[in-house]
Amino acid sequence: MNKNIFNKMRRQMEPGEKTVSDLYKKIKEQKDVVREKRTRNKYVAVAVSVSAVVLLFAGISTSMKLADNKRNANPYEAVYKSFQEIQREQERYRVSDDVLDEKVIMRGDAGIAEDGASAENAVPKAALPEENAAPELRQQESAENINAEEGDFSKTNEQVEGVHESDIVKTDGEYIYRLSKEKQAVYIIKAEGGTCTQVHKLSVKEEVIEMYLENDRLVLLSQKKNHTAPVPEDSLRSYSPENPMQEESVIIDIYDVSEPETTELFSEYTQDGSYRTSRMIGEHLYLVSEKGILALPKNPKEYEKYIPYYIQNNREKVLIDAGQIHVNRSQTSMNYLLISGHDIHERESMKSIQSYTGFSDKYYVSMKNFYITFAKPKKTRIVSLSLHDGMIREKAKGSVKGMIRDQFSMDEYRDYFRVVTTSFTARLRNNLYILDEHLKQVGSIENIAKNEEVKSVRYDKERAYLVTFKLTDPLFTIDCSNPLKPRLLGKLKIPGYSTYMHNVDESTVLGFGNEADEDTGIPTGLKLSLFDVSNRAHPKELAKFILKRRRNILFAESYSHKDLFIDTERKLIGFPVMEDYDKKGYTLFSFKNNKFVQLFNIRFSKNGENGGSTYPDIFRFGFDESIFKSQFVRGILIDEYLYLLDSKKIMVLDKNYKKTEELKFK
Repeated sequence: MNKNIFNKMRRQMEPGEKTVSDLYKKIKEQKDVVREKRTRNKYVAVAVSVSAVVLLFAGISTSMKLADNKRNANPYEAVYKSFQEIQREQERYRVSDDVLDEKVIMRGDAGIAEDGASAENAVPKAALPEENAAPELRQQESAENINAEEGDFSKTNEQVEGVHESDIVKTDGEYIYRLSKEKQAVYIIKAEGGTCTQVHKLSVKEEVIEMYLENDRLVLLSQKKNHTAPVPEDSLRSYSPENPMQEESVIIDIYDVSEPETTELFSEYTQDGSYRTSRMIGEHLYLVSEKGILALPKNPKEYEKYIPYYIQNNREKVLIDAGQIHVNRSQTSMNYLLISGHDIHERESMKSIQSYTGFSDKYYVSMKNFYITFAKPKKTRIVSLSLHDGMIREKAKGSVKGMIRDQFSMDEYRDYFRVVTTSFTARLRNNLYILDEHLKQVGSIENIAKNEEVKSVRYDKERAYLVTFKLTDPLFTIDCSNPLKPRLLGKLKIPGYSTYMHNVDESTVLGFGNEADEDTGIPTGLKLSLFDVSNRAHPKELAKFILKRRRNILFAESYSHKDLFIDTERKLIGFPVMEDYDKKGYTLFSFKNNKFVQLFNIRFSKNGENGGSTYPDIFRFGFDESIFKSQFVRGILIDEYLYLLDSKKIMVLDKNYKKTEELKFK
């Protein structure tokens, strides 16, 4: 390399004095920057640490406040506020106590009452056999024999096959269980070969209502009237001594009757409120009660004063969980409906419970679902609950126009819910609505038989039968085979009306009701009808039998469907009769060969003799209709013998209707 060039390059690489000073200056500046950054980072770190501590304490404080708020929160706030609004509205439009005492509630005729609930039954007026009455037993010359197979026995007349209903008489074909409301007891009778022996008397502490018998379990439903609660001083509502607060509860007593001579209490359950209805599906019982709140406390945390409860096996009260109470925002009464599911073979029987606010109206139960209705002035709200082994879950909600008469106005078929309603406008208007499983309306027929009152409804698979009445009885046949387009096919007008219809077979319907004057519509006696519905467009009345009203007191409205003994195979119908409150009887008809034949009319008791009822029994606290109806004579068929029972004795008739034995309960 050239020496000159090398020296030139070396001089360029060796910095001068100025260049070195600049370098030191830059190094110092960089050190100062680094030192400043480190100092700043320390301050930032301290600030971050302080902030974290502050945030930590703030978080702890917030958490404590949230926890404190949670502890102080009212889980029943929605319920309380809903009732509070209702109570304020009631106070705003308060009516006098005199008007309240009259209880002017428009319910219409009771018809065939559900579950023997006296609140829905009409007080008996009149109608029974007169010319056929006999001092003891009168057998018709044309009487037909009972032909029964061994081990055969009758059951309670129920709406839905497989869905059992409570009753005052039950049998397993070997033992008969008869409830006595006057004695608050259940008499257990061994029935064998036309003989009967009382093997046990089961006394009950409370007012027993009805019962179930399922295999080796006897289930008693009782109403307990608890103490009259004092009116709270801090109540938002005032009460007079004449209108106190009355607390009630329903009790389920489950007995082991594997040995009926020595029954043993297996399980006990108490549910707040008054009894409304119940059903048994297999080994699972579903109970409905209703609780009214008379006075809402000022302190919303006094839960026990307005939240319903239940008790299992006499332990502490358990309040219904807030998550199990469904609040109806459109309700107008401070009421709860409670529905619980039970396994009667478990000591801790209660499996689930649900509650709805509002006043419930009618109920229908299928093998899978429980339908509850809530009546409004112009419509009815419907809630469906799915049922499975005692478990209850809400399934759907819906509504229809009008109001529902009774449980027979409703039906479920192939996942469709059918219901007949009556709209109370300027004119009475009757309607049929069909809803899907989500309770959405898919089909309807409206304005059926304007200005006529629905007296009875019955469904038979794809058919529906509707009876209305004004002065005569139109029987309507309706085709529901297409749920989207139900069709009104035909009608038949005849005097009187049926309050209950029973499907005999695909072409025949049995009617039980009243004969009536064609000009006035006033009932003149009980009436049995047999309808031919094979031609749905032209139904016909094949036969009828009228029981003249003279010395008799019962109209058809006095009967529950469970009072009727109906055997469609043998073509028999039997029911209790009364000439007076203390003159009871029983009559049995055959409806073979399209005609009615009265097989017998028996006078069961007279003037308090032979176990008959007396006026003090019925009128001990005024007219007690539940006791009155519980004294009806009931008929049970076991093998070839007919057992007739009232609340005080049992009588046995053989296949020729000859009395073979009579036994007074003791």
